[in-house]
Amino acid sequence: MCAATIAERLNSGIDIIDPAFTSILSQILPTGTYYVNFSTVLPRLIAPGHPDDYFLQEQVALWGIDALPPHQPHVSYYRSHSLALGEHRQLFEFVIPLFPATKLDQLRVVHYQDEIAHGKQPTAFAVSVLDIKQPAVWEGNPEITEHWCLAHYLLDGHHKIYAAAQTNKPLNLVSFLAVDESLASEEEIKSALAYLIR
Repeated sequence: MCAATIAERLNSGIDIIDPAFTSILSQILPTGTYYVNFSTVLPRLIAPGHPDDYFLQEQVALWGIDALPPHQPHVSYYRSHSLALGEHRQLFEFVIPLFPATKLDQLRVVHYQDEIAHGKQPTAFAVSVLDIKQPAVWEGNPEITEHWCLAHYLLDGHHKIYAAAQTNKPLNLVSFLAVDESLASEEEIKSALAYLIR
């Protein structure tokens, strides 16, 4: 299957979870163990310092200003789901572009905005990791003490996701969650994905 055919299939959003097609997509990725996940995201573009910036809000609320882990990216990213997992756990879902929105072709963005406005729901493609983190100690009695951070690194779909964010519309996402690169066990990965498909 040629690159143009793969791109067209992602753009149409049809039959993305066909095993033959996901097998073709997997050939792009390094050798490893992955869980394929097909989900719908409602992306919100978050600039550094935005009121909804995870690294200034939820992270600071748990770790505090003086004890922050070194995870401030200083770049814009997208937020999607934020799900309570119970037992003081919260899942935070991010989509990280590999280049900034200022580098996008605006005509292509408008094309996807028009398609999305007319009911189409194209698909972006990403490789993902799940990192579970928790401070050793915390002050008071916070409701959430364990953050499950699911980060999708966008390989295809930069124009699509930007168009979806600008129009406040959902976007399909096919992601390959890398087990070996995640700071989570395989059982924890399965648990996180189960919450996303509910």
